[in-house]
Parts: sequence; C-alpha cells; structure tokens
Amino acid sequence: MSLRVMTHCSRLDLASFEDPVFADKLERARLQSTGRLDLLGALGRLVQQGVTLISLAAGVMFYSPLLLLLLVGCTIPSFLGESHFAFLGYSLSHTLTPFRRELDYLRQLGASAMAAKEIKIFGIGPYLSDRYRGIAERCIQKIRALQNKRLRVGIALAIVGSAGYYGAYHPGPCSAP
Repeated sequence: MSLRVMTHCSRLDLASFEDPVFADKLERARLQSTGRLDLLGALGRLVQQGVTLISLAAGVMFYSPLLLLLLVGCTIPSFLGESHFAFLGYSLSHTLTPFRRELDYLRQLGASAMAAKEIKIFGIGPYLSDRYRGIAERCIQKIRALQNKRLRVGIALAIVGSAGYYGAYHPGPCSAP
C-alpha cells in the first residue's frame, strides 16, 4: 500500500501537494497504509473470538435459553454506545487531520538542524512553540471532551446492563418463590 501511495505521488504535479485537502488525504493514506498488517491480525483475533462466542452461546442456549436472551438484551445498550462513540472518535480523528499535519510540520521545523539558523536569525522559536502549544491544547481538549462523554455514557450503559442482570437473578419482594 505504501508503494502505491508513493507511486501515485510521484506522478502528480507540485500544485497537488500545495492543496490542503489533498495533503490531508495524503496524510491519512500514509498513516493508514502502515496499519494493514495490524488490521489482518485483528481480523484473525476477531474470527477466533467469534468461534469462542458461538461455542459458548451454544452451551448457554443448551443450559438456559432464557439466560442467553438476558445476556444479549443486557449487552445491547453497551454495544450501541460503543459503536456510537467509535464513529464519533473516527469523525474527530478525521477532523483533526489538518491540525496533526500542522503539528508535525511545526515540530519538524522547530527541532530540525536545517531550519535552526533561520529560526535563530528571525527569532521565531517562541512563535513556533506558542503556535504548537495552542494547536496541541485545542486537539487535546477535543479528544478529552469526547473521552469524558464516552466514559460517562459508558458508565451509565454499564449500570443499565448490570441492573438487568441483577433484576434477573434477584427478583423483587413481590415475586413468588
């Protein structure tokens, strides 16, 4: 995949690289091209866990079909919450791509030997550091806000699922023995 990205880039004109939208797409392609092997390993683990899940579900179904329905019903809220926040996390990551690219540029510019002379002559070191700090703090705030919301909703959904389990195994005082 990396070779395909490199080959495609070698055929483009320089104006393409100056377009920020293209630069963002190129950055995402570059980052995603290295994760293909991890994806393959994750797919193998998913298949393995799926086989385990099916065999355990068959055992629980044989033992108590009602218990299997209870297990599925109590996990659905958490599943929906995790799916929702996974989508929001991807969306945020997509939104932050231009900022990450700028952070990489500022980090490279501010800490490279090639630009050290110009940075000293023009005295722009503090400007680069302040700009980097501002962008990084904004990105961290957005990520932290999403994670805090995910944590609060996840706790609430876990309580809902746990209450379902507890209610099934500890009937109220009005229920007959």
